[in-house]
Amino acid sequence: MKRPTALSVALALAAAAATPACDPGDPGEPELRVLADNSAALNGIILNGIILNGIILNGILLNGILLNGGDVEGVTLSASKAPDGAKVKKIWIDKASGALTIKSKAGGYFHGDEVAGTELTYSSEGGTYRLRLDAVMPVDDEEVKGGPLLGYAISYQVKAGELWTDPSPLCFDGQEEETDALLLPGAWDHQSGAALTHDSKTITIACRHAALAKCAEWGYRPGLMPNTHQTCLRMTRADYAGDGVPHTANGTPIHVADIYGVNTEEEAPGLVKEAEWGPHGALCLRRAAFRHPELTGCDDPEDKATCFPGIPECWGPPSSLKVFLKWWGARIVSAVELDLE
Repeated sequence: MKRPTALSVALALAAAAATPACDPGDPGEPELRVLADNSAALNGIILNGIILNGIILNGILLNGILLNGGDVEGVTLSASKAPDGAKVKKIWIDKASGALTIKSKAGGYFHGDEVAGTELTYSSEGGTYRLRLDAVMPVDDEEVKGGPLLGYAISYQVKAGELWTDPSPLCFDGQEEETDALLLPGAWDHQSGAALTHDSKTITIACRHAALAKCAEWGYRPGLMPNTHQTCLRMTRADYAGDGVPHTANGTPIHVADIYGVNTEEEAPGLVKEAEWGPHGALCLRRAAFRHPELTGCDDPEDKATCFPGIPECWGPPSSLKVFLKWWGARIVSAVELDLE
């Protein structure tokens, strides 16, 4: 099925994830789809991919005084309906699994897959839209790490005058097939890629196969490991400078490891460290191992003086994060298969 013209959804990368560990620097709590046992993953450039008439669905506030009528970055949630047909009284999200819990004004209490049928209506400069949670199911990808994740089949309608258009699926993958979304606590700037908040009163609808969802699937849950999830976003999009500009292409294989052992990488012939990563971009680079030298924007990608001059050269094997972890807080290392002879 082709995506409807009112909706533009694209994929970004693939991912992996495991039992969460404490994330240094994260307040309080500890929390790509893996395609092979050696942590090979496909990466890409799209941060989220949900665009309705040019308006990014990124951070709809669903709780407290902003449940009805609140305005967040031009998006106003104007109505909400629980599965029992009554108005939503309160709604919140589990930081680990993305499960919603909803209380209705009629006294209904819904959790997990029971929230199917919930409707959210919001307005923005692009128009008025209604989102419906049509179905809720566990993400059954056996490679997902970090514990259970819930996926949501979501449809949307656009208000045209006094009428609503027919429902259309919200998310599509790279083959133009319908796909599910994850619900993530927090909001991200779609231009810079930076996290705006990880407050559980704020949710982002993240299409699977795009960066926000894939990093959660890799095991870096933003509600529990916000700094490492942010690091993963920089790494998957090859956002070396941490300015939101990607330097990779969809479908490029990379190898990923982290300091927690969530994703690990064994030494292998031809496997070369590309970069060590922190929340603000690459902490070091091996310029001879760029995924796509032609996409760096550098006249000579191996020239340290002119190609990302503020980032030092990497050294050591792909499994090593020691030096930059100690100095600058590297959390993830990326590597590529490269013939340097």
